[in-house]
Amino acid sequence: MGTAFFNKFSDHLRRQNDLVNDGWKILRFTYDDIKDRPRSCQQQLQQFMGRWAGAGKGDGSGFQQLNVLEREIVRMASRRVHPFGISEIKVWLDVQRQTAAKLASMLLEKDWIIPHGLGDRGKQLYTLNRTKEILF
Repeated sequence: MGTAFFNKFSDHLRRQNDLVNDGWKILRFTYDDIKDRPRSCQQQLQQFMGRWAGAGKGDGSGFQQLNVLEREIVRMASRRVHPFGISEIKVWLDVQRQTAAKLASMLLEKDWIIPHGLGDRGKQLYTLNRTKEILF
């Protein structure tokens, strides 16, 4: 195989690693699998979505113990590259600012999010504590 093939392969792996490092979840399927074995691909996607929706087994002290709104904030934060604030939580969940602030405070206490500093308007920003194990 030629150098061009290895360069393309290397670039592909680097791009995938960047996505993983940015918090993306990646499932890989070949064209042939999708075309010839769509049911198998569908089952894999359903299994992934079951875990993503919080149906995975928990140990009683982690992700499964969060309430549904807290879990949704953790899910959304896990897909973000940039820090977020109370205003983003408010929009994500369509809740009042006071509710968004209370949810952020609860996630801070439970160590699911960590302070990231102040935004351009002096508002506190947060990021996901990526040391936590999330069973989506």
